[in-house]
Amino acid sequence: MNETINVLLVDDEVRATDLFKELLIDFDEVSIVSTAQNVDDAVQAILDHQLDIVFLDVQMPNKNGFELLHEIKDFDVQPTIIFVTAYDDYAISHPSSTFDYLTKPVDPRHLKSHSAFQCETS
Repeated sequence: MNETINVLLVDDEVRATDLFKELLIDFDEVSIVSTAQNVDDAVQAILDHQLDIVFLDVQMPNKNGFELLHEIKDFDVQPTIIFVTAYDDYAISHPSSTFDYLTKPVDPRHLKSHSAFQCETS
């Protein structure tokens, strides 16, 4: 049996969040625990919930997704961060083994094959 994957969606554009919810509906094991439209609300959601994955937009008003990484680094939380961005440059200029990225518009086939959803069964 697959374990539940608790997810937070962070994007300042409500339409983008709604589209991503539609993509995730095909994943029975995914539970969208919360959504946020800015970094401050996302940090609070990360602290309030036990999250496995945070799908995070890079460009948002006031603070960007990379600032969120900086803000949570001192807390005892370590969800997988997957940046969802229309800007390929971010993925190239910020290589790291601590996060991954998907480009917008997200291809449902790519999402289904993403390693974050390759859960082990017991």
